[in-house]
Amino acid sequence: MVELRLLLVACPALHDTRSSLQASWVGDDPCGGNWARVTCEQGREGLQVVGLDLSLLEFKGPLPETLGHIELIKSIRLDGNE
Repeated sequence: MVELRLLLVACPALHDTRSSLQASWVGDDPCGGNWARVTCEQGREGLQVVGLDLSLLEFKGPLPETLGHIELIKSIRLDGNE
C-alpha cells in the first residue's frame, strides 16, 4: 500500500522516528510484513489496514491527504503531536 509510504515523505517533522518507521515499512504489503504501528484485520479481500498508531511522533502541521486513501481505516492515533 503505497499511501503509507507517502506518509513518511509528506511528514518531514518525523525526525529520527522517520528512520525507524522506514526500517520496518519495507515492501508493498503492510499486512504481510511487520510494519510498525500498522494494524490489519481480515477483510473480504484478505488482510487490510484498519489502524495506524502515529502517536508521539512529533508531527507538526496538516495531515497528508494520502491518509484519506486508506479505504477501510477505522482508527488513527495522533495523540502527542502538534
